[in-house]
Amino acid sequence: SPSWLTLPACSASFAASFGWPGATSAQPSMKICAPICSATVAPLVAIEPEAGADLQAQARELRNEYVVGVRGKVAPRLAGKENPKLKTGEVEVRAVELVVYNA
Repeated sequence: SPSWLTLPACSASFAASFGWPGATSAQPSMKICAPICSATVAPLVAIEPEAGADLQAQARELRNEYVVGVRGKVAPRLAGKENPKLKTGEVEVRAVELVVYNA
């Protein structure tokens, strides 16, 4: 198991989210976005090109029945990309680590 599983789920700047990937979309900048759905919240997870080719390739293979964990930096969404309908609609989690627990 990754060592970050023992960390608190959230801090001021980092978050860990566990659940099921929602609809995955690839942005023109090659940023891959997917909400990670759980019983309480569905933060948008962004896998930026800077996260590395391996992490992006892993994210492209996600399916909605997988159970995953993501650790990343909490950052504001780009202006105009906020979603006021969601509790987490003003932020995204920029992934630095992705673990597939069940595929």
